[in-house]
Amino acid sequence: MGDSLRTAPGIEVAPFASCRGFGPQDDVRSVARQLGVSHVLAGRIEVKEQRSEIALTLAGADGKTLWSGGRQAPTASLLGEADRLTDAVLGALGRRPPTQKGPSPSAHALELYLQGQTFLEGWDVERNYARAEEAFRSASAADETFAPARAGLALALFRLYRQTNDARLIEQAQAQAERALALAPSLPEGHLAQGVILLARGRSVEATTAFQRAEALAPADDNVCRQIARAYETLRRPEEAERMYQRAIDLRPEYWENYNAKGAFHRRAGQLEKARTLFGKVIELRPSSDTGYLNKAGVLLWAGEVEGAEPLLITALRLNPTAESHTNLGSVYYTLGRYEEAAREYQAATESGATRAEAFGNLGDAYRQMGRPREAREAYGRAIALAQDRLQVNATDSSLRAGLAMFLAGSGACGEARGQARQAAQGGGADAETEYYLALAFAICGDRALAVRHTVRALDAGSVADLRTNPDLREVRADPSVRRRMK
Repeated sequence: MGDSLRTAPGIEVAPFASCRGFGPQDDVRSVARQLGVSHVLAGRIEVKEQRSEIALTLAGADGKTLWSGGRQAPTASLLGEADRLTDAVLGALGRRPPTQKGPSPSAHALELYLQGQTFLEGWDVERNYARAEEAFRSASAADETFAPARAGLALALFRLYRQTNDARLIEQAQAQAERALALAPSLPEGHLAQGVILLARGRSVEATTAFQRAEALAPADDNVCRQIARAYETLRRPEEAERMYQRAIDLRPEYWENYNAKGAFHRRAGQLEKARTLFGKVIELRPSSDTGYLNKAGVLLWAGEVEGAEPLLITALRLNPTAESHTNLGSVYYTLGRYEEAAREYQAATESGATRAEAFGNLGDAYRQMGRPREAREAYGRAIALAQDRLQVNATDSSLRAGLAMFLAGSGACGEARGQARQAAQGGGADAETEYYLALAFAICGDRALAVRHTVRALDAGSVADLRTNPDLREVRADPSVRRRMK
């Protein structure tokens, strides 16, 4: 319905990517304020066997209901009923439906497209560009005229190209972006995809033109700005990236996700003070969500300010007991030398659905420090298997490879650990997280000089983490170059 409303004259619609985090529990007035909109359309869909029911409510920014309506229909004709409800909503807003409407995608194609977006952007799942590509290809096959699926496929192929350096993928991505624009010349996502690909190919002037076109077609779409920012960041153009992240904030200054995205950008760049401030703004704007508390605590952990992270994580767990919050609270206790409590939190993370290698690797570390080698080996074994599986998807992930080296070192497989560590360190320019993992891997295996080198690099990149207290780094901390930086 959002796409249909957007085509009506005089109507601007907040992008789905910015709206999806809101639910029925959110106050309409708060939603309107955060998104900077004058009206909020909320609804529900119930499917019972072969029939469906849609119920919608249109409210003003003051929370007062202006219109409500609904439809019952066979599930197969649900999209047609949604189009009729769209016309009713426009009537309640005093607007006429557009005289010409583009073809509506099939329900199956739309479902596949949303699956693709979910894997592409990591909406409540881990990002998986191969699965995103598969879903977008299926959506395009189900409806060959569905231009957004082509644009999504172009972005999925581009991100796979960044993972694999397979030049054939960038050619395929370019073809899909061009096909999307041939089907729908006014599709912002098509111009966005084209700009991302042109930028990757070094055609900066043409890329800028494509980005400007995407913004002109969706002037109120902060998600377009975030996507452009991400493209610049991926291609190591931080000044342009920061400018576009700020542009998203300027478009919706009360919307928490824009501050969260820019905070994550600064955290990845090692600019922890800027990240801390932005995540604090997320907490201010959305205090009932765990996101701001979790992310600010993560920054404090990397900055070595462990005591400040603990209450934030306890609040995050109260709001939403996720595996990530348990893992980070475990890291607080590990840093403080409270290994039994750390193991308890790491174990809770693995029991609450953790699928990332780090949770099991951390559990192995805690058991190792507690003198429980059997449990440590089991945890490390799980971490190693998960890391190896993920490296099959993206062999260029240096941080994950450095983590694998650390898990191998903890398990006693130092020969393999050194090989993985050297591969992760190839090319230089690693981020603080990678350098920290490498320092630990070499320290555990007794390679003091290499451990010192990577500890210094981690500190220079802005990370302190548990370098002051980690027992595996005791000898490394005695090195003058490390002591000097930790003062």
